[in-house]
Amino acid sequence: MKNGFGTQKINIEEELLEMIAVFANGDARTALSTLEMAVLNGYMDTGGATTVTRETLEQCTSKKVAAVR
Repeated sequence: MKNGFGTQKINIEEELLEMIAVFANGDARTALSTLEMAVLNGYMDTGGATTVTRETLEQCTSKKVAAVR
């Protein structure tokens, strides 16, 4: 069984989570896939923690918007 990111330390600011919610516009699948893409593209430090930055999230959401067009 897979736990997703359940055992991984992820640093993401509350503001960025709110940005994901706004971007998803009520669609939980969109929110989850956007969060997943942001975490996968985040910066992993030597301790194994991943940090999601505003720049990473903006890149991920612009890719999704471009793909839909």
